[in-house]
Amino acid sequence: MRKLCWLLVLSSIVVAQEKATVPFFGNLKCPITGKDIDKAYYTEIEGQKVWTCCKQCKAKVKENPADALKAAYPADQVSILKLADCPIMNKPAKEEHTIVWQGHQIPFCCKKCVGMFKKEPNKRLAMIKEPKLVDLKNTMCPVMPEETVIPDLFVVYKNQIINLCCDSCPEEVIADPEKTMKALANLPKPGEPKKDAAPKKDG
Repeated sequence: MRKLCWLLVLSSIVVAQEKATVPFFGNLKCPITGKDIDKAYYTEIEGQKVWTCCKQCKAKVKENPADALKAAYPADQVSILKLADCPIMNKPAKEEHTIVWQGHQIPFCCKKCVGMFKKEPNKRLAMIKEPKLVDLKNTMCPVMPEETVIPDLFVVYKNQIINLCCDSCPEEVIADPEKTMKALANLPKPGEPKKDAAPKKDG
């Protein structure tokens, strides 16, 4: 009986791990009211996003963005990532190239790596926090195969980063991740013709 219980527990853990998720590294409380945020309302400030609880608060954030950014990510609550090496180039990290992004302090080796991080900060931070993650680097969206993916929009499934083309796609992947994986397998690799395309005839 005890063995059966353990098998049920282990199977439930596996099921939980196989859910598709969208990592979130933003503020959980509105910097204006202190209430829980609504992810539909956010403002981008200096390359960082600040979420609020409603559109009225979003408007207030725009009135004083610097203060809203400080309130959303208080300096005394910054999560310091203690990395000896740069998470991008694996070279020794330098203090002068350390940045704070959405409440996370991250060291890099050079300005180039800082720039690379800022192009896809959510993806980079997800990979820093979970080194097992593998970016599939798909350039076409598996939900809408005719569309090119956009930077920093992705879903994680089975330790794989699936890149997507628009804000509606994550819901589709979360609803049926295995369907997405099958669609990914049918996507052409960079430089390859579409798999359903008819072969060209000579002459």
